[in-house]
Amino acid sequence: MRAHSLTKLLLVAATMRTAVLLAGCAAAEGPGPADPGAAPPQGLGAPARAALPALLPALARQPAGGRVPVAGGGALRFIAADTFQFTGDVAAGTAAFDGAVVWDWMTRDQPAAFGTGAFALSVGGAAYAATGAESLALVVPDDATGQEYLLLAADVIDGASGAEVAQVLYVIVPVADFVPGAVVALDGIDRVALFAAGPALAEQPAVAAAAVSGLVTFGAGSLGAGGAVSASLTADFGPIDWPADPCASGCEPPPTTDPVNGIVPGHYVLAYAAPAYVFCEGSLAGHETDFAALTLDDAGFGGGEVDVTLPSPMRVALAGAALGAAFGAAALDLDWAGDPSFPGMFVGFALRDGAGPAGTTRNVAYLFFDGASATPTLVRGGAGLDFEDGAGGYCTTAFDATLTAP
Repeated sequence: MRAHSLTKLLLVAATMRTAVLLAGCAAAEGPGPADPGAAPPQGLGAPARAALPALLPALARQPAGGRVPVAGGGALRFIAADTFQFTGDVAAGTAAFDGAVVWDWMTRDQPAAFGTGAFALSVGGAAYAATGAESLALVVPDDATGQEYLLLAADVIDGASGAEVAQVLYVIVPVADFVPGAVVALDGIDRVALFAAGPALAEQPAVAAAAVSGLVTFGAGSLGAGGAVSASLTADFGPIDWPADPCASGCEPPPTTDPVNGIVPGHYVLAYAAPAYVFCEGSLAGHETDFAALTLDDAGFGGGEVDVTLPSPMRVALAGAALGAAFGAAALDLDWAGDPSFPGMFVGFALRDGAGPAGTTRNVAYLFFDGASATPTLVRGGAGLDFEDGAGGYCTTAFDATLTAP
């Protein structure tokens, strides 16, 4: 199984309730004219639009990769690019940071002390492990966004062969995620784990890997001066590479494009699969475990037979009683998201008010499918519920979804 994370998915802006209503009204009125340059559906809020580059690859659970916060600040050995691409299968890995000393890396002074660390993972079938690593904790701003991140590093250098070889494992999460006892889910956008190994003085690693799904569990600690942080990690690591420089030939905006849709009209079986994938942000960051307990039954995602039609190049229409429990009607229109980088994404929404975990309100149920990777017998996608707390916090709980020709 390749690296995956449906926590890198569509974040419906619950504060755009009016826009969602308008999108629902537009769907009820029928398809409009095909417009290759159309904007994404109005139900998509700002968080969703920001997440689009990471969304579509996750539909097939084979993402192009993820984002590396703070990559440009110089705090990461071997890693300077702010995005990465997966190049192979994932394998389970673990890491531990015991008393990682908080270091003001901006001083560039040698840390006065280190904590201890350990890691064990496999990259491309080769095992990498260390039990005597040194660990540090850094608070680093992301130059691109200004947001502050907690960077945990476990580093070991081996000079037994004569040439020093460095191995380092990083965990990066927003500073706000750090609460002793908290469990934080990686998402590949703001929460990621990275591993690199190679000659200690080299600019590029010989081996690099990343994890975009997994859990970070914080122990005791403090980020204040003289503080230390303890944490453990369980995650799925896959080998990665860095994308080519997008500005090598200039930085012109990407061209607009028509939808790419390989979905064949016909009769399908709609199915959903657990476990739930959860992503939270804002005041709900760190509350992923509150939403991870939601089941397919809780969401009304029971599945069943549906008929699929293509009213226009901009729309995929589903009809069938199986949609009723989740979306409140026996029909749902999925509109083209309009992102030129991923021209196969079609998204549908339905308002589904109700109470949610952690004092939240459930606002929207959504369903999306990828026409670009569709075959005549299989279409991959996802479905989920969006929640908000009224204080700027959002959580989305999603499941894999498929359309299979019987």
